[in-house]
Amino acid sequence: MSQIYKIASKTLPEKHIVCIGHLDHGKSTLLGRLFYDLGKIDKEVMKRVKKYARAFGHDKFDFAYLMDQMKEERARGITIDLGHKKLETKDTSITFGDAPGHHDFLRNMLVGAAESDAAILLVAVDEGIQRQTEEHLFLAKMIGLPQVIIAINKMDLVDYQKAPFEKVKKQVTTLLKKVGYFPEEIPMIPTSALKGENIAKKSKKMKWFKGPFILEAVEKLSSKKVPSDLPMRLPVQDIYMIDRKPVIIGRLLSGVLKEKDEVLVFPKKKRFEVEKLFIHNQPIKKAMPGDNLYLELKGLKKGLVKRGDLITFAKEPPVSAKKFKAQIITFGLEKNLKKNFKFNLDLNVQETPAVVQKVIRKIDTTSGATVKGRELGDNEAGEVIITTKKPVFIETQNSLPFLANFRLKLKEKVVGLGFCLEIL
Repeated sequence: MSQIYKIASKTLPEKHIVCIGHLDHGKSTLLGRLFYDLGKIDKEVMKRVKKYARAFGHDKFDFAYLMDQMKEERARGITIDLGHKKLETKDTSITFGDAPGHHDFLRNMLVGAAESDAAILLVAVDEGIQRQTEEHLFLAKMIGLPQVIIAINKMDLVDYQKAPFEKVKKQVTTLLKKVGYFPEEIPMIPTSALKGENIAKKSKKMKWFKGPFILEAVEKLSSKKVPSDLPMRLPVQDIYMIDRKPVIIGRLLSGVLKEKDEVLVFPKKKRFEVEKLFIHNQPIKKAMPGDNLYLELKGLKKGLVKRGDLITFAKEPPVSAKKFKAQIITFGLEKNLKKNFKFNLDLNVQETPAVVQKVIRKIDTTSGATVKGRELGDNEAGEVIITTKKPVFIETQNSLPFLANFRLKLKEKVVGLGFCLEIL
């Protein structure tokens, strides 16, 4: 695959944005147009993409094809996986993800949203709110996406008139309130992704709209907060023997770790001093959240620390539990999830057999309302009580979300995502 976009600098503040919404409401077209208008696409690549579009009878989807790069996507005209593309502006490095709108591909949308800081929800002005519009917005709220931009798209189909925009805006406002967002905090922008109106620059055809265009709204979003002031957490991913010394490999999730810090390794509560810190082969004095580290601990012997252990400070001990309440969403299930459903719980580098002890309630994925039933089918959500075979280091979503989110697996297949609500 050709690298057709300019790679963003690592020195700028980063924002991760996912585009969500119903099938064919313009997610891929919006992103393709944005990159094109900003001059981030080679002319030869654009010619090639137009050729692909014509070959499959989708001339008007030229810009969507810049994101829909998979062969199957080209043939079917829908986004199957999540395409990530980076864009660098003067002040920000932005990673955009194009999440599928087709219901069959809910899993990819969830994974994309879970890794993002904010979402752009597209709603076609000629169709208004559809089932996946409601579902994607509810799921974005469920997994904790704090920021949303609304693009009321395809304004070219209504001659850029204000009245159709206001009609759909009213519907979206009601939906935002129902899901739990505050509409007054969320920009709602009339756009035509196909024609480039209100995407990378202000529209001249909708002068009645006084708000921001899409790129402007994205640049105004808050950058991801680096959890350096939270308790230090470093899950042990692996241990290598280098020059006959055990070296710990792991990603610092939160807090700050420095040379000569005294740390505790759970669950055995072994105490060590940090002797050396490395990122790749480069020695560092201080590690920040997100750093992938090589860590040497003074006095560490082979076998004292293993994969799945957790490194913390003594004054900030982790939570270890075998029973908790969680909210989950399923995908790819071949049989219903109900009481006594057995699976493997995968949380960071921890994995252990687990069982659903109770389905507390089933949740409508378009509204969050409780619905009848005590079994979850495919692409359904609910609150459950989970017990694990051995204790796991887990936190609640409102305390340390990066240690609250987990995956449900059957053998090696991921069949759901969840987050911890309460330790029991």
